[in-house]
Order: sequence, then structure tokens, then C-alpha cells
Amino acid sequence: MDTVAPGIFSTRAPLRPGLIGMTIEKLISIGGSSITAGGGDMLDNTPLLDKKQYLPRFDAIT
Repeated sequence: MDTVAPGIFSTRAPLRPGLIGMTIEKLISIGGSSITAGGGDMLDNTPLLDKKQYLPRFDAIT
């Protein structure tokens, strides 16, 4: 059993520090140190700060 609480960025908690938004993106490609994603509602050139695998049980689009 883990005795140390996970950090906020390792969880799927929507309550994160600062004004960081969340969106669901489609992974298009991975090449070297670049990830290309699309289909989200982010503004152009918005940096991607964190990524999580899409899990329908938790991330269902409504």
C-alpha cells in the first residue's frame, strides 16, 4: 500500500493550481521529442502541460 499521497499532476483531479484548462485531444503522431495532437478546443500554440490516456470510465465526453 502506498503511504505517500500522489501529487496533483499525477491524478485526474480537475482542481489544479492556476488557470490550467483541460481538453480532450486526438493523438495524431509521436516523433522524436514532439507530440502532434488535434481536435481539441485549445487556442493555437497553447503549450501542452500534461497528458493522460483517455479512459471512457473517467473521461466520458458528454
